[in-house]
Amino acid sequence: RDDVESRGLGDVYKRQEYGVLFRLLLIICTGFYVGNWKNTRLMFCFFLFAASGIGQYYNEELQIGGVIVPADLFLCGFLGSWFFFSLRQEIRVKQKTLVIALIFIAMLLMGITEMNALGNILRDVKVFVYFFAAYLYLKDYAKDETLQRYLFYTLLGMILFAIGVCGYDFFSYGLQGIETGKIDRTFGLGISQYGLAIAVVILSAAIQYIQGVWRKTICYTLICIGILLCIVSYTRSVWLQLIVSLVLYFIVYFIYAKKSVRQLGRLLIKMLVIVCIMTWIVYKLAAQYPEISNLILDRFHSININMEFEGNSNTLQYRMQEVNDFVQGKFKSVRVFVGYGFGDMLEGKVSTIAENSFVYYIWKYGAFLSCYLFYLILKKFYTIMRRRTLISMAVVISTSVYFFSGGMSGHLNKYYMLPLMAVLLECNIEHIVQAHYKKRDEEEERMTWSVM
Repeated sequence: RDDVESRGLGDVYKRQEYGVLFRLLLIICTGFYVGNWKNTRLMFCFFLFAASGIGQYYNEELQIGGVIVPADLFLCGFLGSWFFFSLRQEIRVKQKTLVIALIFIAMLLMGITEMNALGNILRDVKVFVYFFAAYLYLKDYAKDETLQRYLFYTLLGMILFAIGVCGYDFFSYGLQGIETGKIDRTFGLGISQYGLAIAVVILSAAIQYIQGVWRKTICYTLICIGILLCIVSYTRSVWLQLIVSLVLYFIVYFIYAKKSVRQLGRLLIKMLVIVCIMTWIVYKLAAQYPEISNLILDRFHSININMEFEGNSNTLQYRMQEVNDFVQGKFKSVRVFVGYGFGDMLEGKVSTIAENSFVYYIWKYGAFLSCYLFYLILKKFYTIMRRRTLISMAVVISTSVYFFSGGMSGHLNKYYMLPLMAVLLECNIEHIVQAHYKKRDEEEERMTWSVM
């Protein structure tokens, strides 16, 4: 599997050179966070960035007592602010909230009655709470324009942060493995290249709302850098995710976009220019670093027509073996229909987290509940598609492809990406972009009138 080829979180290699800076920034953000704890919208964005923005690697590296990570503290602060805000209003518990709470209690009681280790239970609790805390909050406040403006800057900050840390990781660490015949990788840096692949597709659709040559140029630059980082990620599932997402998006664009022949011609010219620029950059890099291009090409060619991975790292074979282990160890029991609850372990395993997210949810929550959850997600995708806008199509395509590729890699049962998934599913990304530029247009109009 891919994770085996990368160093673990506790490996000898550490980022000591900016570990101090990270802690300093964390202290500053925490101080600002505490000073604004009554602003629930801001608290949610801090939590979102602390979890999905910073990513798993830095959260684990900055963990407290081997259990608590910084994102946990920001989650508690957000929940406390939300509860304080709710106390000032009439509290009405919705049926969906009650059902989710009952599922949580049932899974928790299963884990406790089975005498599962407390640390294992808390790990599964975190997976549940990180998603549903964000989902339930956005269910009520996703249409709030102030929150949408906050989310715009938060999501943009997450993209820029991921570009920075992933790019730095490639040059400072990834190239060290060239002599050994591979590009060394670090997983869980911010939203990682998986998240950048999603961002590339959504930015390609959102660029229509951006005004001004310089802003458009910056957006195109972010798209190109995101694609390059996906290429040098040396991760085949990222490549497949990016290629499939972009191909599907442009197919949908040309079929459903209500554009004139002239507008489509302009788009084709822009795409041709971008492709030429990207080809030129890749050609120059390949000429200057032939060993890198050869490694990437060899790894890409290792995917044969049967979607099997050849070589020493047979990713598909490993994951199929894990599925078989769960079928033999857990799924032959009738209990698979209701689940095993939080903290359950597969014999011979050292973690409560499965490499395959679909296996994980069936294992923990049962086949009945998992099928219903997958149905709700498909229903949500259908609802987003009914908006019939380019951004909504981009969100559905990029997120659904990630759900498949990330689900096969276990990303959907890792806490740090789940709040971002809640945002993509529950928020209207187009309204978030529009809210930002609407506010900017209003400010520019006020400045114009003040000058006159």
